Amino acid sequence: MASAALRSETTRLPTSLATSSCGTFTWGSSSTTDNEVACNGMSGICVMLNSSPNISRNLIRDNCQHGIFFTQGGKGNVESNQIHSNRKQGVRIEGPSDPIIQRNTIFNGLKHGILVCDGGRGTIQGNSVLRNKGSGIKIRSEGSPVVAANRFHHGEGRGIHVASSGMGEVCCNSIYQNAMEDDVTLNGDDQLQFVNCSPDRTGVFGEEIAPTISVFKQDGALHGMYSTIKDAIAASEEGYTVMLATGVFEEDCVIDKPLKMVSRDHNLPFVHKDPLVSSGLMYVGCGIISRRRREPCLLVRCAGVHLSGIAISQIDIPIDLDGDKEGGGEAQMNGEEAHGTSAVVVVEEGQLSMENCYVSAAFGSCISIRGASSSISMKNCRIMEGFGGGMRLEDGSHGLMIECDVASNKGTGVVVNNKSHLIIEHSQVRDGLEDGVVFDCSSTGCLDRCQVFKNSGSGVVISGGSEPDVQECRIFQNYSFGVMVRDVGRGESCPTTSSRTPEER
Repeated sequence: MASAALRSETTRLPTSLATSSCGTFTWGSSSTTDNEVACNGMSGICVMLNSSPNISRNLIRDNCQHGIFFTQGGKGNVESNQIHSNRKQGVRIEGPSDPIIQRNTIFNGLKHGILVCDGGRGTIQGNSVLRNKGSGIKIRSEGSPVVAANRFHHGEGRGIHVASSGMGEVCCNSIYQNAMEDDVTLNGDDQLQFVNCSPDRTGVFGEEIAPTISVFKQDGALHGMYSTIKDAIAASEEGYTVMLATGVFEEDCVIDKPLKMVSRDHNLPFVHKDPLVSSGLMYVGCGIISRRRREPCLLVRCAGVHLSGIAISQIDIPIDLDGDKEGGGEAQMNGEEAHGTSAVVVVEEGQLSMENCYVSAAFGSCISIRGASSSISMKNCRIMEGFGGGMRLEDGSHGLMIECDVASNKGTGVVVNNKSHLIIEHSQVRDGLEDGVVFDCSSTGCLDRCQVFKNSGSGVVISGGSEPDVQECRIFQNYSFGVMVRDVGRGESCPTTSSRTPEER
């Protein structure tokens, strides 16, 4: 069955079938992506007869039996789905099926979140399983899965329930706040193996040895668990995914191989200042911080690097009078010194894409892209409070920003310099203490449907023979000029609203 046909069948299923059978049956290799599979009379998706589909980014809910049912040798990859409110299990795996279930959210089911039974296997990793009426996962009747790096919590049963003849391997799970007192229950002649678990065999690591970073292979299988980002990167190969758990990692990283680094939930981290937190910042999500000002927090030196859902910050600490630390109070640095320090994220002869990320800098600029072979692509990112500015593109580098917020930087929000090229779409550059966006030294690019406002300098500066296009933008309430063109600067502007402060109009 072709992928397109399968998508059509899922989204346009006749009402009579939707209320009396499964939403989708799969027999071969196919793809089910970005659908809503709901209110079917049996299971939402049934995978059988050695089929191996890719099931990703679907909403699978309110089906009369299971959300996804694997039987008769079904395989495949189930990734990044929302599976909830099904009347039986969120996912049921019967033998000899052997799927990969990863990075899904499985919740509010009327029975167990996941059931592995009757010789079923599978790799179950990186999922969040919560608020189900039964256990987070139940293993029985010679079911033998690998259960690693999951969160089983707030369920009305147990986190992990192994019934008679249950087998498999449990490694590095977080199990908490379930209604049953014993988060892990073993019954009968189980043959479950607990790997790297705490003494009570809950699968939860103690604070000192907690491996909070998971590395996944290209096929989605778990490669290993690590306690530092450096170790995780060193253990990774091309195309691997490094998944960071919720929390703050204080270290500097160099990425010199193509890989993905993502937070567990991939969402934009919420970050705010909190004087009660030692770092000065409080994260709800995943954060990497550095206290050094002469080295980047994250250095990218290869193509094919992707970041998602991570906050990266350079934090300020008082100067150590004994010279033991590299830190320096912000008040003791002037603007030139700030530009001389390292940016928080640096791309040198590499290519970086970022989505749902947050970057801030206490000393230098937030992001620096250097060299003709370097580029950056950003979507839904926040670049904020850079002491030396927001983002700088230098020496022929390239960039793309979509739906980003560049705000409250003490230097220029965005600088495109020395024959570099940057496209900024549907973004805002605001509340900076210098200019909003500067194109200089024969640089090019485009500001398309952006808002540039409340900057202490000019909104947009075009100079040094640069030729950007500015189109359908709102440029308003900047302290100096809306758009300044100087020093043989050129460019094209069409319909754009530009104004100075209300007092100057």
